[in-house]
Amino acid sequence: MTRKLCAVLVVILMFAAFSVSAFAGPVANSQYRHKTVNGKSGMNLDELIMSRDVGETEQFIATITKPTGDETIFVKSYVVCGFTDYQDICIAVAVYDGSKDQYVYVSNNSVWDVSGLFSNEIPLHLGANRLKIVAFPKSEINNLKPGVNAQVTYFTVTVLKQSIKDRIIQGVLKVKDSVTGIFGN
Repeated sequence: MTRKLCAVLVVILMFAAFSVSAFAGPVANSQYRHKTVNGKSGMNLDELIMSRDVGETEQFIATITKPTGDETIFVKSYVVCGFTDYQDICIAVAVYDGSKDQYVYVSNNSVWDVSGLFSNEIPLHLGANRLKIVAFPKSEINNLKPGVNAQVTYFTVTVLKQSIKDRIIQGVLKVKDSVTGIFGN
């Protein structure tokens, strides 16, 4: 009888211990600068997009599945894909403009409302396109804090001319022909 009573008490204590909610405090993120605007410590979306000084954060709001890293392509458009488990999330895409020394939106349709899976095609220019992808809750658009309520991810997508692709293919074919000539069929 005593064993059963002890077992029941242990189960009740374990149930009570595992039922207690855990509360997290504010995230101390000293690697990002925040300025105070009207009593708010954060940035609006345009400030966050244009800034070159904001570092990359973890992908905690949306997972960007494409681009998967720095990529090289031969067409002047690219599809950005990903998914999120949250509702009312926005994704903003910008490209670095060396003449202005800041990031600028890739097009007039650079901010998308998303939930679940998302994909959108963006225009690119020849050469290296240094992309900045920002994910954030729609309600926080004027109080963004990287690493807290804003996710910042950087990628480089390089667009090459079609003639470079043709040269690469011709080079591969020449190597194949040389190897075939040496070893036969």
